[in-house]
Formats: sequence, C-alpha cells, structure tokens
Amino acid sequence: MITPQDFVALKRAPEFKPFRIHLRDGAEIEITDRYNFLVSIRTILIGLKPDHNGIPTRELRCPVSEVLRLEVLSA
Repeated sequence: MITPQDFVALKRAPEFKPFRIHLRDGAEIEITDRYNFLVSIRTILIGLKPDHNGIPTRELRCPVSEVLRLEVLSA
C-alpha cells in the first residue's frame, strides 16, 4: 500500500529521481521534478503541462488511495 510518506521520501531525497505513478484505473503519470507535486494526508496534487517557464498549466488531484505503485525511472 502506498502512503503519503512514500511521496514525501521521494520529494525529500537528496538527489531527486523522476518517478511514475500507476493508478487503479490504469493511468500512469510521470513526475519529473520535485516541485511539480504536493502531497497531503489523502491527496497528491500534480502539476501538468508546464509552459515555457516550467510552470504547470493544469493540475490533477489524485487520492493517495488510488495509487497502486510508484516506479522510479532510470536516468
């Protein structure tokens, strides 16, 4: 079971490694920057479609309970 602490550990790692979130509905979301997601006790807020300055133009709210697994991506 994925917990909010799993996301916090990825965010706080000294060297951030991009990762993929696998959701129950089959969707996959890649997180490529530690600043493009925010985690709370029940929800992860993910910034999507960054503009030319790297600022997300959309966001996705996803219940942590819907995350099946996290996959760290190779460099």
